[in-house]
Amino acid sequence: MSIFNLGQAAAISLAIAAGAAPARAATINEGSFPGGDFSGSATAPTLIGNGFDTVTGTIGSDDDILAFTGMAPGAQQVTLSFAAPGGVDWSYISGGSILFSTQPFRWNWDGTFAGSFMTALWQPTSSVTINLDSGFAGALYLALYSWGNTSSYTISLPGNAPSAVPLPAAALLLGGALAGLGSLRRKGRRAAA
Repeated sequence: MSIFNLGQAAAISLAIAAGAAPARAATINEGSFPGGDFSGSATAPTLIGNGFDTVTGTIGSDDDILAFTGMAPGAQQVTLSFAAPGGVDWSYISGGSILFSTQPFRWNWDGTFAGSFMTALWQPTSSVTINLDSGFAGALYLALYSWGNTSSYTISLPGNAPSAVPLPAAALLLGGALAGLGSLRRKGRRAAA
């Protein structure tokens, strides 16, 4: 009875390699949370799990406070982009301030000032970039405080994307061993013939 042939060994090795493909990051919107909105409480922020490298929402008469606790450690950039809705007139204006921390917020308006944003008819987009240094440990707390009309925002967090899953060395060894067994079996058949 045959244990494995070379073709079966190659198929198993390819299946293992396919299973080790890099994971894909995803986008999450505040509408997918209970109540359709992110938390406005500094002491109870909305937790965004690892794997979401883009977060979208709207801000205007409310505040959005988020926690990312599974980000990759090390230097990286987080970019917040704001946009006015289409069709606004001269009466439209929206703005606010961004605060961040690597520790949980203790109260509203706690944290480090990252910048402010404003969107209006004459300035339909605005952005703020947070540069995290090499000492960043992987937990980021963001507070978006706003005033005025509603604008949409996108937060880009490349460090919150899942890391590629490396092909384990054991899988490579297994593939090599199976191929070797197939080769030995063929040599045995030739010698017997």
